[in-house]
Amino acid sequence: MTNKAIIYTRVSTDDQKENGFSLQDQEARLRKYCQQNGIEIIRHYQDDHSAKNFNRPAFQQFLSELKAKAIKPDLFLCVRPDRFSRNMMESWNMLQTLTSYGVKFQTLENHTDLNSPEALIPFMLNMLLPQVDNERRSLNTKSGMRQAAREGRWVWRAPIGYKNDSANKAIVINEAVAPLVVEAFELYGMGMYAAEEVRLMMRKKGLACGKTNFLAMLENPFYAGHFKLEAWKDQPEEIIQGIHEPLISGELYQRVQDILHGKKRKQISVSATRREELELRGFLQCKCCGSKLTGSASRSRNGDRHYYYHCQHGCKERFRADTANRDFVKFLNGITPPTELIELYHLILQDKFGTDLGKKEVEINKLERQIEQIKQRLSTLTDKYVDDLIDGDTYVQKRGAYNAELSLLTDSLRMLEIQEDSFTEYLSYGCTLLGNLPKYYAQSSLAVQQKIVGSIFPGKLIYEDGNYRTTETNYFIELMCSSSEQSVDKKEGLATDSCSQPALVPGAGLEPACPYRQWCLRPSRLPIPPSRRQNRLRCQRCVCQTWVQK
Repeated sequence: MTNKAIIYTRVSTDDQKENGFSLQDQEARLRKYCQQNGIEIIRHYQDDHSAKNFNRPAFQQFLSELKAKAIKPDLFLCVRPDRFSRNMMESWNMLQTLTSYGVKFQTLENHTDLNSPEALIPFMLNMLLPQVDNERRSLNTKSGMRQAAREGRWVWRAPIGYKNDSANKAIVINEAVAPLVVEAFELYGMGMYAAEEVRLMMRKKGLACGKTNFLAMLENPFYAGHFKLEAWKDQPEEIIQGIHEPLISGELYQRVQDILHGKKRKQISVSATRREELELRGFLQCKCCGSKLTGSASRSRNGDRHYYYHCQHGCKERFRADTANRDFVKFLNGITPPTELIELYHLILQDKFGTDLGKKEVEINKLERQIEQIKQRLSTLTDKYVDDLIDGDTYVQKRGAYNAELSLLTDSLRMLEIQEDSFTEYLSYGCTLLGNLPKYYAQSSLAVQQKIVGSIFPGKLIYEDGNYRTTETNYFIELMCSSSEQSVDKKEGLATDSCSQPALVPGAGLEPACPYRQWCLRPSRLPIPPSRRQNRLRCQRCVCQTWVQK
């Protein structure tokens, strides 16, 4: 009786397919064996997958047809055990499955007939050896990759903004995507946008990235020139200085991390709430109940849309947004500091910064000496390892610690070196901004406008009869808005006892003084119950909106 056989061939890499133990060679040997032994081949299955398990397309097709009785083979034939599987337990379980369907397993090489219990020993050994070989190669590959990583070479898939150069086995900048990645870091580092807002803006420009991957990108130190090598077995985690070209500075990367992890205050915003017509939404407070005003559009009879700020708590507080926005620009004109004060402030800060230059040079020299010392230690450590004076574990631990310290010192030195230029640039820009605040505000984007409002007015604004009032202003703005005559008298300290603690109700520099301010009780957004209103009246002229004694 002629046996019916299934022949199975497998390789795991393109290199094997083209140069090594090829599929064609396996098939030719199997067909020749079957021809010589009178075995009928009813089907040939071929895979190009790893043998660590049986989740391979062709093998799964074979199982499906076998279970459906579409094929009825007597023999499953492959060249040698490692073509079948490289996992002993998986192999044994699959052999039990084949046996249950009446299929005998056979290989051309290293075959063992299970005619006796003792034959299990060489059979299982032949099945175990491919697994041992596979795991050893995996360990060697991983060790080699980690050693390459310690030398600063990234050996995995390139992050967004980079690409793998297979010819030189290096990571290079993707010129088409890298500028978008840099822009994403810069926008988020400004602190004016939520991460999702930045992602959506970058997506419109061509940066395809999901929410999770975008956050991972912002947290990835690879873009600043270094990367993290995870702990493995007894080897500790290491911070590696990469040999690839960084896209951003260490200072920008750290600023982004501070915002991401809450160490630095950022603008809380959602893109859906930003509208050009409602630039003050989120900053206005109802004069009646003290709650935050929102904004929305209303359509007139002729079909035009008009935007309004209004209260959501049953109050009748409602006014045109375009009028309120124009009045706010006028209000900024009233709080612009005098020119002489801005010039004085500029000179004082320049003088103060100049006295610190000597200290800065000392600190730079100190950091340079420490960096050189760490580099010498790394060189000495490598020499000791090459000369077998220290073991591999000690070398790995010491190298990781030195690299981490070197990275921190290098970042500190870079920040100190750019500090002077950044300070001069920011000081000049800041003084120009203060002197032309209404103009800058009117010409800025919506996000920048909201940032300016939030910076100047930490408290909410109240709009009434074309005027704005607030419970809390930026302390520096309060000082700068004082009269020029008072400011000149105070120029040495820029502060006096009368303004060392900002009041809840600002003085006449920002709004008319409250006639009852000396009697104002603690601020409260909730109205006082009628039972407690005896001997009290509403303070209408100041923004505190509290009840005062008659």
